[in-house]
Order: sequence, then C-alpha cells, then structure tokens
Amino acid sequence: ILVSLRSELSRNSCYRSQLSHSARLIVGCTTSSASSASLPRHSHSAGAPPAVATAANSSEMSLQPPPPPQQQQRGNATGSLRNKTALRPGHSLMDWVRLCNSGRDMLDGTRPHGVSPEELAKHNKPGDCWMALNGQVYNVSKYADFHPGGPDELMLGAGEDATDLFNSVHRWVNFESMLRRCHVGPLTAPAAAASASSSAVAAKKSESVKFTWRDAGDEFIINFAFPWPCRSFAIVTSGGLYCRAELDSEDGAAVGYYEFRCCQPHAALLLADARCQIDGSTAATLRLGKRSSDQRAPVIGPVDIDQLYGLGSAPPPVRLFPATLSGWSQLTPDTRLFRLSLPAGSAVRTPIGWHVYCETTPVEEGEGDGEMAVRRAYTPVAMGNDEAVDGLQEVWQPKATAELALVIKFYEGGAFTDWLRRRLPGDTIQVSLPDGKFSFDSVMHYDCLVLIAAGTGVTPMVNLTLAFLDLDSDKRVLLVYYNRTESDIILRSYWDRLTARYPGRLACRHSLTRVDPASGWPGLTGRVSGPALANACASWEPLAGLSAERVFTAACGPDGFLASVGDALAAAAAADANCPLSADRLFMFEG
Repeated sequence: ILVSLRSELSRNSCYRSQLSHSARLIVGCTTSSASSASLPRHSHSAGAPPAVATAANSSEMSLQPPPPPQQQQRGNATGSLRNKTALRPGHSLMDWVRLCNSGRDMLDGTRPHGVSPEELAKHNKPGDCWMALNGQVYNVSKYADFHPGGPDELMLGAGEDATDLFNSVHRWVNFESMLRRCHVGPLTAPAAAASASSSAVAAKKSESVKFTWRDAGDEFIINFAFPWPCRSFAIVTSGGLYCRAELDSEDGAAVGYYEFRCCQPHAALLLADARCQIDGSTAATLRLGKRSSDQRAPVIGPVDIDQLYGLGSAPPPVRLFPATLSGWSQLTPDTRLFRLSLPAGSAVRTPIGWHVYCETTPVEEGEGDGEMAVRRAYTPVAMGNDEAVDGLQEVWQPKATAELALVIKFYEGGAFTDWLRRRLPGDTIQVSLPDGKFSFDSVMHYDCLVLIAAGTGVTPMVNLTLAFLDLDSDKRVLLVYYNRTESDIILRSYWDRLTARYPGRLACRHSLTRVDPASGWPGLTGRVSGPALANACASWEPLAGLSAERVFTAACGPDGFLASVGDALAAAAAADANCPLSADRLFMFEG
C-alpha cells in the first residue's frame, strides 16, 4: 500500500487517542479468533504478555506504557469542535486561493529564515500574527479574516507553537498547502531543549514494547509483545514497512496506538506480502515472505525498528494513500455514490461512524485551484448487495474490504466537488486512513437509537443502523430524515428495503421543507423541532413505553441543523413528558 508519508512522520512525537475503535489499513491481517471488529470490549486478558519466539539474532525495543484511558467526550465525527463564523463576502476558501496565487507578498517583507521561540513570541498581535505548526512557522496575519472560526479563534495560537491546538480542532485541514505562501521557516529550538527532547525519546524507547525476530527460511518472522492488549495490527508499505498497533487498557477502553517503522528491510523480503496475526491479547506476529530465490539465504543484519508515534496528547498527522476511482452512480440530482478501489493487496475496515478524508491531487494547468490541495471528510457506507442499484449492505457484514463507497453531494463552486466533477474512472484520489471519535460500544447497551439526519448527514446512519440491529433481535432504530424536496432524499429506496427487512424494528420518517401541494406527499413537513420529534417518537409503537435512559440519539447534518437539534430535543421533552429523547444522551456527527 503506497501511502503519502510526509517528512514529519520521521519525528518522534506522541499522542493520546480517546477512540474506541481503530482506523485499520490492513494487508492480509488475520486474528487467532474472530474479527477484531467484533471482539467484546472486555475480552482482553490483562495478564503478562505471552512468551515470544527467541533467536540468536534478536533485538528489543521499549516504549512508554500508555497512561490510564479517558472517557469519551461528546463531539462530532470529524473531530472539529470549532464554532464557525460567517465570513465576509470575498473571504471564502477560493478567495484565499486567489489571493495566494496573486503574487502578493504574504510575508510582509520578511525573508524566509529559521525562527526561535523568542522571535515567534513577539508576533502575537492582530495584524502581526505568527504561529508554529508541526515545527514550521507561518505568518497567518493575512489569513485571519479568512479563518472559518474567526480571527479571535486564530489568535489563540498567536506567537506560540499551536500544533496541539490545531490538531485538537481540525487536523484534517491540509495547512501545509493552504499556508504555503505564508511559510516563514522552521522553528528552531535551543540546544538544551533539543538535548532534553532527545533524552525523552530515548527514555521512551527503553520501556515496555519488545520484539524478537528470526529467519524461518521461506519467511521472516517478527514477534511483538505489548504492555497492553492489542486489538489490531496495521501494516503500511512505502519504501519501508510501517506498522501500527492499537492497544486497549485492561478495562477494554482503547487508549491509542503505537506506530513503528521497520528500517533497512532486506532486499529478499517481500513487503507487499506482509501479514500479521494477533496472538492472544498482548502479542502479535508479523510475517514477511521472501523471494523464492532467496529462501535459503538468511537475512543478514539486524532488523531496526524505530518508534514513529507513541501515546501522548497530540494525534498523528493525517496520512494519505492513492485510491482509484472505479465508478459512480447518481443518487439524486446533486448527489453521487462514488466507488474507490484501494491498491492491490490492500483492504480497509472503517469503524462505525468514522470517516475518511479525500484530498485533491495536483491539478492540471487552468483548473483554477492553483497549487492548493483541498481536503474533505466523508463517511463510507457498507457495500455488499450487487443486485441493488445502490449496492449497499442490507445485513451487517463487518469486514475489511478493498473498496470504499462514499456518498458525496456536489455544490456549485465547491472547492473539492468542482475538482471531483472532472475526475474520470481510473483517476487517482488521495484517501486517508479512517478517523473519528464515535464509539459504537458506547451505544450497544441501549434498546433504541433515534437517528436525526439532514441531507448527506444520513451517511453515518447507514452502518450505524445495520450494526445496531445486528446486535440483538430486540434492538430498534427510528430514523427521522430531513430534506428540502422529495427528489433530494438520498438512498430512499434503500431505506424502504431496510424497513421491509426489519418490520417493527426499523422505521423511517421523512420530513420535507418544500412540498408541492399537488404531490400528495404523505410524510412529515417542516424543519426539525421539538413537537415534531416528540410526535415522531410517539407515533411509532415499538418506541412507546421506553424510558429516556434506554434511548440514545445521534444527529448529523449541516451546522445550522445540528444547532437546531439540541434545542429541539429540549423542546421535545417539554412538549411531551413521556418523550424518550434527551440531550444528555446525544452524539453529533459533523455533516
């Protein structure tokens, strides 16, 4: 699998994950039991790591064990917690692109140079605002009025290293491309600080994660022993072998990832044939095939493994790999279902409610986007029914697949969709590993899900509905789906098929804001409101009688819609004392 790994991946950095399912990019990955996606959260043993194979040629590496896990916080699917601000006319993303490509000096006369923390701290005012991101300093003074979160939010990182702040809000943004004309230079650190940092990295490598390796003739075997139970082991090849393990704490709450790079792989090893197996709870075996002509020749030299990421406060950068556009089908006048094929030998398992980022590739001359890459988040939907027009699964089949299916709505003047509109089957689209904050395990114990969606916000509800109904025959789902007109309803026939397949367990209530009086529309009308939600719940018999403690609500749609949902839930409870909806049990995906 070819992955776009930026230079910053070579740095040792740490991050903390509050996610309960891994983003898995897997090559021939097997487990000793059931798929890791279906393992119960408390199935891991907290005992000592099992013994691993030993050999004369062996090496050990240790990484700092993770801190205790944190409880999941409410948030949205893309991890964006910012409050968006209405931008003035002439300050859209495309206006920023045009300004950057106009030849105007974005550095205010400053020549590119290395910037010390002391110099950076001096540029902390409106009109003179610098900040450091991933070790590089940018003059963002002119960008302030273009920032979707508003100038005040941008100023929170003025004059300092804003990497953690940036990643906590919108790490999906390709700032390297967006701020390329604003680049001042690298952030330099005092020698003492650099020395301390090196010592800290060395300390992390002296604890916890261990590995041994041996040459088995026709294959090369590396055994890992982790300090915490291992749920998945992902493999990425790009000039070397990159590995990522997701680890759990003893109580079953995911605490993050360890990422490694196997350096100096021997020429005899077939990296594309790499496969792994999770052996028990805290061990994993990585097997590398060898060329047939070299199977009798031992692999000479040690296998060096470098830590790329351990656990800490900052998440890793978004990583991209090339996917091929294999085709698309029209769902509504402005919405298409795109199918993307992954590189040969690869597969991806997207956790429920998670998304992937798609990024524009370098554009052809005259396309108007200049050199700026644009990145957008989309939630994959599960494919599996070749006989249906939409091809979506109707029975939950959690598995890794070699294809991604994305529902994408086109917007006039949209920076990404205008580019996507010109792609043809066979073209390349950069796609990331899955990302997200939603924990399916956190909703498994509820009896009913009430899903509130608008437009393309229905996409995360597809896999969520299938997986929840698959848990138990008593599970129920009510979808309240808002659109402008009847022709805007995405996957309408699909939801009709699902409700027929799960009678009494799944109901879909459509609500339109623009209805032709002559159409005889039989569904709901109007925008999301408390009374409407209360009526939708009261009118479905399987939901009647359930207490609020047994019902969980999830919502997805545009920002304005999500803001209305919170108010509507409070109003629904006020309108009907028996309404099972509550803002205390709510997860909002970002539309």
